[in-house]
Amino acid sequence: MIDKIISGGQTWPEIAALDMAIKLGIPYTGWRPGIQVPSQLVKTDHYRLHTLSSNRPRDSIAKNVKESDGTFIISHGRLQEQADYARQMTLKMRKQLLGIDLEQHTAIKAARLLASWLDMNHIESLYVTGSTRERTSDIYHRTSHMLESAFAVLLAQSSLPRYKRTSSGHAGAGEPGKQPATVAEALTMLS
Repeated sequence: MIDKIISGGQTWPEIAALDMAIKLGIPYTGWRPGIQVPSQLVKTDHYRLHTLSSNRPRDSIAKNVKESDGTFIISHGRLQEQADYARQMTLKMRKQLLGIDLEQHTAIKAARLLASWLDMNHIESLYVTGSTRERTSDIYHRTSHMLESAFAVLLAQSSLPRYKRTSSGHAGAGEPGKQPATVAEALTMLS
């Protein structure tokens, strides 16, 4: 489950991630350049983020990637310069990476992909970034919806009972036991 959201507050997906962390009570942190991006439409001073002495956005991107378990990049179409740099740094640092192009996925499908990826890769600290292109309110709202839906799926999954073999040899609800490694093993445990 997510323990921390990391964001630089420089793009609309990053701002959406910060707002969602606050709404859901998830701790957040992040690093931003020493100066605000001139095209920034929203002041992010009210978020408790670390400000680097460097004015280069690439330095804050590298720091955010380094401090995370995985990077989630949201875009409309092809990645722009800073989002692509986040992708490159994530791969260079051998961290987990998920990119979702909003032109290719519905909100529901994107949320399911995100939840599965977070669960499968045991992501605890998530760096969220993305495109700065037009459609700003759309990418902000879709990012918020994706994150909230994915976290709801993860929360629901974590509250489901785990099953293990009882003394009679049948699967039954109980304390968390060994989870099956294969479908065949799961079927054997349930029979």
